Amino acid sequence: MAQGPRDWSPAGHWDEPPRPPTTRYVTATPAAPRRGQPRLLALLSILFGLAACWFPLALSDADPGYRGWVITTAGITAVGFAITASRIRSSHGYSTGVLPVLGGTLGAIGTVLCLWSAAAFYWPESVPSLPQLPSPANESPAAFPPDPLLAPVASPTAAPPVVEPIAGAAITAPDEQLLANVRHVARNLCTGVAASKQMGMQYGSGFGGVPLSLTVGADGTVSGGTATYSQLPIDMALEYFGTPEGDYSLTVRDIVSGLGVGCDSFSDNLVTR
Repeated sequence: MAQGPRDWSPAGHWDEPPRPPTTRYVTATPAAPRRGQPRLLALLSILFGLAACWFPLALSDADPGYRGWVITTAGITAVGFAITASRIRSSHGYSTGVLPVLGGTLGAIGTVLCLWSAAAFYWPESVPSLPQLPSPANESPAAFPPDPLLAPVASPTAAPPVVEPIAGAAITAPDEQLLANVRHVARNLCTGVAASKQMGMQYGSGFGGVPLSLTVGADGTVSGGTATYSQLPIDMALEYFGTPEGDYSLTVRDIVSGLGVGCDSFSDNLVTR
């Protein structure tokens, strides 16, 4: 029988235990987000959210399209920035934080306000208008611009002339009779317009409502819409302004002296103007 290959290994070579394999462990640590990136997105979210909330409350009602559909994108952009900032923080084990939540909330509120302003413009009978914040965009020189229906009146600095009392007016001292006459005419007209407003509120615009304008006939009869009011003396002028919302301002003025007495929808009292 042939001999196998001879083992030329040194004595004791095969008695040593085998060496354990060397293993290297590499721990993977997720990279931290760029410093300031989530914060920048959150701040942008707050900025866009504030803009979306401010525009619907500060811009004039004359620009409803811009206050509604166009500005709505600012609120949606704010919500998008807030969601992105929250996802970046969450992917690296951080909490959402206060700034993204604040920006997203402002964006959502601003979107609702913008849509509300657009709905109030297109459906004013069903959706009330938003309150307006003081701003240069919606400020006007006067609450009711004058709309004289007769010739321009003289300066109110002139002394009131002595006149005779008109029919129905209180008889007083000669230097106060002009004021009594103007107050009597203004009271009759203000009472008629206030009654029209009340009728419109109770029975609808088909049965009354604040007239948008008043006209003076050749005989001095004052009319507006479907209603006819008391007569205006030939020596007096009428200034009137009305709105579809039911606001109005009425002033009866003496043409010679400029003395005026009027009323408006915000007060039931006659005031000298």
